[in-house]
Amino acid sequence: MGFKRLIVMVGAVFLLQSPLWAAHLTEGFSGIKWGTSVETLRHFKEVGSRGEIGYYVNPNVLHTIGGVEVPQVIYGFYAKHLFAVYAQIDSLEVYARIKNDLQSHYGIPNVAYGATGQPEVYRWKSGQIKIKLKRDDSLRKIKVAVYYTPLSDKVNEAGEEKYRESEFKFLPIERDKEPLRLPLLDF
Repeated sequence: MGFKRLIVMVGAVFLLQSPLWAAHLTEGFSGIKWGTSVETLRHFKEVGSRGEIGYYVNPNVLHTIGGVEVPQVIYGFYAKHLFAVYAQIDSLEVYARIKNDLQSHYGIPNVAYGATGQPEVYRWKSGQIKIKLKRDDSLRKIKVAVYYTPLSDKVNEAGEEKYRESEFKFLPIERDKEPLRLPLLDF
Protein backbone atom coordinates (compact mmCIF):
# COMPACT_ATOMS: atom_id res chain seq x y z
CA MET A 1 0.00 0.00 0.00
CA GLY A 2 2.85 2.42 0.82
CA PHE A 3 4.58 1.75 -2.51
CA LYS A 4 1.41 2.50 -4.52
CA ARG A 5 0.90 5.73 -2.58
CA LEU A 6 4.50 6.75 -3.34
CA ILE A 7 4.03 6.09 -7.07
CA VAL A 8 0.79 8.10 -7.12
CA MET A 9 2.47 11.02 -5.30
CA VAL A 10 5.48 11.02 -7.65
CA GLY A 11 3.15 10.89 -10.65
CA ALA A 12 1.06 13.77 -9.28
CA VAL A 13 4.15 15.91 -8.71
CA PHE A 14 5.35 15.14 -12.25
CA LEU A 15 1.97 16.06 -13.73
CA LEU A 16 1.77 19.28 -11.75
CA GLN A 17 5.27 20.36 -12.75
CA SER A 18 5.21 19.42 -16.43
CA PRO A 19 3.20 22.42 -17.69
CA LEU A 20 5.10 24.93 -15.53
CA TRP A 21 7.42 25.73 -18.44
CA ALA A 22 4.34 26.67 -20.47
CA ALA A 23 3.15 29.10 -17.80
CA HIS A 24 6.40 31.05 -17.98
CA LEU A 25 6.13 31.66 -21.74
CA THR A 26 4.11 34.81 -21.09
CA GLU A 27 7.23 36.30 -19.45
CA GLY A 28 9.87 35.06 -21.89
CA PHE A 29 11.84 31.93 -22.70
CA SER A 30 14.65 30.20 -20.81
CA GLY A 31 14.95 33.08 -18.34
CA ILE A 32 15.15 35.78 -21.04
CA LYS A 33 12.30 38.28 -20.94
CA TRP A 34 10.46 39.33 -24.08
CA GLY A 35 11.86 42.55 -25.51
CA THR A 36 15.35 41.99 -24.07
CA SER A 37 18.11 43.53 -26.17
CA VAL A 38 20.43 41.02 -27.84
CA GLU A 39 23.31 43.31 -26.93
CA THR A 40 22.85 42.35 -23.26
CA LEU A 41 23.10 38.61 -24.01
CA ARG A 42 26.80 37.79 -23.99
CA HIS A 43 26.99 34.28 -25.42
CA PHE A 44 24.48 34.66 -28.26
CA LYS A 45 25.80 34.05 -31.78
CA GLU A 46 24.07 35.36 -34.89
CA VAL A 47 23.13 32.64 -37.38
CA GLY A 48 21.26 34.77 -39.88
CA SER A 49 19.53 38.07 -40.52
CA ARG A 50 17.11 39.76 -42.86
CA GLY A 51 16.60 43.49 -42.58
CA GLU A 52 15.96 44.41 -38.97
CA ILE A 53 15.42 40.77 -37.98
CA GLY A 54 18.31 38.81 -36.53
CA TYR A 55 18.36 35.11 -35.63
CA TYR A 56 20.61 33.91 -32.82
CA VAL A 57 21.52 30.77 -30.90
CA ASN A 58 23.06 30.37 -27.48
CA PRO A 59 25.59 27.52 -27.83
CA ASN A 60 26.35 27.59 -24.09
CA VAL A 61 22.84 26.51 -23.02
CA LEU A 62 21.25 23.09 -23.26
CA HIS A 63 17.58 23.89 -23.73
CA THR A 64 14.77 21.84 -22.26
CA ILE A 65 11.04 22.14 -22.75
CA GLY A 66 8.92 20.32 -20.23
CA GLY A 67 11.97 18.50 -18.93
CA VAL A 68 12.88 17.19 -22.40
CA GLU A 69 16.07 18.23 -24.19
CA VAL A 70 15.48 20.33 -27.32
CA PRO A 71 18.68 20.58 -29.37
CA GLN A 72 17.79 23.37 -31.79
CA VAL A 73 16.46 26.64 -30.36
CA ILE A 74 16.69 29.85 -32.37
CA TYR A 75 15.89 33.26 -30.92
CA GLY A 76 14.41 35.95 -33.17
CA PHE A 77 15.19 39.62 -32.53
CA TYR A 78 13.50 42.56 -34.20
CA ALA A 79 15.42 45.85 -33.96
CA LYS A 80 17.69 43.92 -31.56
CA HIS A 81 14.83 42.99 -29.15
CA LEU A 82 13.56 39.45 -28.50
CA PHE A 83 10.28 38.84 -30.29
CA ALA A 84 10.24 35.08 -31.04
CA VAL A 85 11.67 31.70 -30.14
CA TYR A 86 11.69 28.72 -32.50
CA ALA A 87 12.46 25.16 -31.44
CA GLN A 88 12.82 22.10 -33.62
CA ILE A 89 11.32 18.95 -32.10
CA ASP A 90 12.98 15.61 -32.81
CA SER A 91 10.36 13.05 -31.81
CA LEU A 92 6.63 12.44 -31.77
CA GLU A 93 6.80 11.73 -28.03
CA VAL A 94 8.23 15.19 -27.31
CA TYR A 95 5.68 16.72 -29.71
CA ALA A 96 2.82 15.00 -27.87
CA ARG A 97 4.13 16.11 -24.50
CA ILE A 98 4.54 19.73 -25.62
CA LYS A 99 1.06 19.72 -27.16
CA ASN A 100 -0.46 18.31 -23.96
CA ASP A 101 1.42 20.81 -21.77
CA LEU A 102 0.32 23.74 -23.91
CA GLN A 103 -3.25 22.52 -24.05
CA SER A 104 -3.42 21.96 -20.29
CA HIS A 105 -2.16 25.49 -19.63
CA TYR A 106 -3.66 27.53 -22.51
CA GLY A 107 -6.75 25.50 -23.33
CA ILE A 108 -8.06 24.11 -26.57
CA PRO A 109 -6.09 25.49 -29.54
CA ASN A 110 -7.22 26.71 -32.93
CA VAL A 111 -6.39 23.89 -35.34
CA ALA A 112 -5.47 24.09 -39.02
CA TYR A 113 -5.82 20.86 -41.00
CA GLY A 114 -3.60 19.77 -43.86
CA ALA A 115 -4.43 18.27 -47.23
CA THR A 116 -4.69 14.80 -45.67
CA GLY A 117 -7.30 15.98 -43.17
CA GLN A 118 -4.90 15.59 -40.26
CA PRO A 119 -4.16 18.44 -37.84
CA GLU A 120 -0.97 20.24 -38.91
CA VAL A 121 -0.89 23.48 -36.93
CA TYR A 122 -2.08 24.19 -33.38
CA ARG A 123 -2.31 27.83 -32.28
CA TRP A 124 -2.78 29.35 -28.84
CA LYS A 125 -2.97 33.00 -27.79
CA SER A 126 -2.57 34.25 -24.25
CA GLY A 127 -2.14 37.90 -23.41
CA GLN A 128 0.79 39.19 -25.43
CA ILE A 129 2.04 35.86 -26.76
CA LYS A 130 1.07 33.56 -29.60
CA ILE A 131 2.20 29.96 -29.72
CA LYS A 132 2.29 27.81 -32.84
CA LEU A 133 3.00 24.07 -32.83
CA LYS A 134 3.46 22.78 -36.37
CA ARG A 135 3.90 19.28 -37.71
CA ASP A 136 4.73 18.56 -41.35
CA ASP A 137 4.64 14.81 -41.95
CA SER A 138 5.82 15.11 -45.57
CA LEU A 139 9.04 16.83 -44.46
CA ARG A 140 9.18 14.93 -41.15
CA LYS A 141 9.60 18.20 -39.29
CA ILE A 142 8.04 19.41 -36.07
CA LYS A 143 8.56 22.83 -34.55
CA VAL A 144 7.16 25.09 -31.89
CA ALA A 145 7.28 28.87 -32.13
CA VAL A 146 6.43 31.45 -29.50
CA TYR A 147 5.85 35.07 -30.53
CA TYR A 148 5.72 38.21 -28.39
CA THR A 149 2.96 40.11 -30.21
CA PRO A 150 3.94 43.71 -29.41
CA LEU A 151 7.09 43.10 -31.48
CA SER A 152 5.98 40.28 -33.81
CA ASP A 153 3.09 42.40 -35.08
CA LYS A 154 5.64 45.08 -36.05
CA VAL A 155 7.68 42.42 -37.84
CA ASN A 156 4.61 41.31 -39.77
CA GLU A 157 3.69 44.90 -40.67
CA ALA A 158 7.23 45.70 -41.84
CA GLY A 159 7.40 42.50 -43.90
CA GLU A 160 4.00 43.15 -45.43
CA GLU A 161 4.97 46.68 -46.45
CA LYS A 162 8.19 45.47 -48.10
CA TYR A 163 6.22 42.76 -49.89
CA ARG A 164 3.70 45.30 -51.14
CA GLU A 165 6.48 47.53 -52.41
CA SER A 166 8.18 44.72 -54.30
CA GLU A 167 5.20 42.81 -55.66
CA PHE A 168 4.49 42.81 -59.36
CA LYS A 169 1.26 44.59 -60.31
CA PHE A 170 -0.76 43.98 -63.43
CA LEU A 171 -2.74 47.18 -63.06
CA PRO A 172 -1.77 50.35 -61.19
CA ILE A 173 -4.38 50.02 -58.44
CA GLU A 174 -3.77 52.11 -55.35
CA ARG A 175 -4.41 50.67 -51.91
CA ASP A 176 -7.86 51.47 -50.46
CA LYS A 177 -9.18 52.56 -53.87
CA GLU A 178 -11.69 50.73 -56.00
CA PRO A 179 -10.23 49.75 -59.38
CA LEU A 180 -11.67 50.97 -62.64
CA ARG A 181 -13.74 48.17 -64.14
CA LEU A 182 -12.88 47.40 -67.73
CA PRO A 183 -14.68 44.81 -69.87
CA LEU A 184 -12.24 42.08 -70.87
CA LEU A 185 -14.25 40.80 -73.82
CA ASP A 186 -16.98 42.67 -75.64
CA PHE A 187 -18.98 40.89 -78.34
